[in-house]
Amino acid sequence: MNGKIFIRTFTAFLLGGIFLLSGCNNQSEKHAEKRVEEKISEPEKLPVKKHKECFAMENSKDSIYLSITVTEDHMVSGDLSYNLYEKDSNRGEIQGRFSGDSLFADYSFNSEGQQSTREVFFLKTADGLKEGFGPIISKGNRTQFDDHQNLQINNNIVLQRVDCRD
Repeated sequence: MNGKIFIRTFTAFLLGGIFLLSGCNNQSEKHAEKRVEEKISEPEKLPVKKHKECFAMENSKDSIYLSITVTEDHMVSGDLSYNLYEKDSNRGEIQGRFSGDSLFADYSFNSEGQQSTREVFFLKTADGLKEGFGPIISKGNRTQFDDHQNLQINNNIVLQRVDCRD
């Protein structure tokens, strides 16, 4: 009988030790996970590299000025102003993206007291930026190109790179 008591006591101590050790191990795993999570925290975000470019076109009657900031991921924001002969001048903001040598952007401006947005297109060439035109569709106060594949480049309107005014 002493042998059975010994075996039961030994088994109880053994099982208790296993539970104790597994609980300790679980705590150390949690602490290790926490330390790893702390080390793998979100990487520090580096500032996005960007540069400023300015373009202008002037002749005896018309002028266009474009000042843009281009980020390393090709996003564009800036200011665009048109002063065209026998048309209302307008100034506004431009937001878009370069895809290769093509810039499609939204131009938000005030003209005749009305806030409007229209899609603009510029093709970057060795000469500068050439504006593209094509059939448009209107949706509320926004106009956009009907078909990006059928835009015509106006070789008479070339915005050449210039020193930025500001």
